[in-house]
This record gives sequence, C-alpha cells and structure tokens, in this order.
Amino acid sequence: MSELINFEADLKAIQVVYNSLSSKDVSNIARVVTIRKQLSPALGLLYPDSEKQMLSATNLDMLKEAVRINSIYSNILKEAPDPSKKEDFSVATKTMDDIMYDE
Repeated sequence: MSELINFEADLKAIQVVYNSLSSKDVSNIARVVTIRKQLSPALGLLYPDSEKQMLSATNLDMLKEAVRINSIYSNILKEAPDPSKKEDFSVATKTMDDIMYDE
C-alpha cells in the first residue's frame, strides 16, 4: 500500500511542477517554489531528496534532471511535451495524465 501512496504522491508533485512550467510567473522563482511546495505532498520516493531541485525547476529539462533517479518518472517525462512550447501541442498530443496512465 505504501508503494502506491508514494507513487501517487510523486506523480502529483511532478504534475504540480509540470503544469506550472508554462506559467508566465516562473520569473519570480521564490514565489513559484512556495506555491509548488504548498500544492505538493510531503511524501513519496522523490521526497525529500529531489524535492528542492524539482520544485525550483524552471523548464522541462530541469524537471527531468530532478526525477532522473527514478526510471519510471524519467520515462514519463521523456514522452511529455514541453509545456512552454505551445506549438508542440495539438489535439493528438498526449497529456501528462495520458502518459502517466499509460505508464
């Protein structure tokens, strides 16, 4: 049971960061980190070791680097489109939820 809880907590934390990467407010990183921390669970396999690096990510590459310690999460983000590049999105583009569900 704890494996499932840790997995779900990590996915939620990754989604919080991923979904906020397209925000124009990423320039104020201190504020963004505070909000991300409030929205992210304080448990999981990525917590606390990768938490600081993950929460302060300002682009998809930084988020990928933060989760590289776990191959499942790395594979999920490998498939994810860059949220800051709106031109990469279309009706056929898989969402982060789709990718996580498939994994």
